[in-house]
Formats: sequence, C-alpha cells, structure tokens
Amino acid sequence: MTDVTKNPPNREKGGAKCLLSAQETSTLSAKMFRPVLPDLAWGPRLLSYIVLCLLGAGSVDAEVILSPRHLIRAKGGKGTLKCYPMSGHTSVSWYQQAPGQGPQFLVEYYEKMQRDKGNLPDRFSAQQFDDYHSELNMSSLELWDSATYLCASSLHSPAEPLAFCTLTFLSLLRLH
Repeated sequence: MTDVTKNPPNREKGGAKCLLSAQETSTLSAKMFRPVLPDLAWGPRLLSYIVLCLLGAGSVDAEVILSPRHLIRAKGGKGTLKCYPMSGHTSVSWYQQAPGQGPQFLVEYYEKMQRDKGNLPDRFSAQQFDDYHSELNMSSLELWDSATYLCASSLHSPAEPLAFCTLTFLSLLRLH
C-alpha cells in the first residue's frame, strides 16, 4: 500500500507538494471506484439503521418561515417583510421578482453582517438579528416596487460556496 503522506524529493510542482505519482494516483483511483456489490443480508439491517436514524431525528424544521405572506400598501407607503431561516442557517438573502422577470438579488446577510449587496434601492434597508432572522424594510414605495419578494436561507461560511439553499415565496407587494 502506498503511503500518501510521504514527500519524496523531485515531486514538487508549482510550489505545491505532489503527494502521489501519476501511476500511484491511477492505482488508487481504480481501487476507489471499483463497484462494490452489497451483501443481500445488508438489506434488512440497512433499513433498520435508517428507521432508527429517522426516529432519533425528531421533528425537523425544513422551511423558511415568512411573514407576511401578502402585503398591500399605497404609493409612498412603507412596509416590512420578515424572514426566519431554516434551523441552523446563518445566512439570509433577499430577492425581488417583478412580473414576467427572473429574481433579482437584493442583499445577503451572514451572521448579522451584510456580506453582499445587489440591486437594493436606497429606499430599502435590511438587517439580520441575533436569532439570524432578517427584515427587509421598504419606504417611499413606488409602483415599480410591486413584485414578489423572495428570501433564501443557507448554511455556509464566507469561504464555502452557497449550499443548502431554500428559496421560498415570501410576499407579494401590491401598490394602489
């Protein structure tokens, strides 16, 4: 078996240490991707493990909580939308989707700090609180603010790509 932690001389490329030769990598890949056929006795045992795991999981909060579902305001008015992320999620993103268009990114918060800002109008502001829920505050509303507002929560740190994203209908804002 090859020791993957060895560092023999002359295996450095571009400042990074190469741990395995091309032949060693090929051999290791062949071993890793060899199909493994399950033993028929594993069927009932695996099913019992899955059932025990699910029983131990308890209730799982699998959605973003949104409030209010509908918001109707007059031109020049103001409104607040609230987004409660999935349990354990620390990132919240807001989107605006005008009729007939795709969602437009507004703003993202990660652990109570604004991390990214998109097409957030100056009349809008957002914040994230200690429990990681977020509010989108809108003032001096215009007719073109009539849209579906979407909220996404995710579990990731700034160094990781966006993952476990749940995008859910938040609110429809109609102005009269």
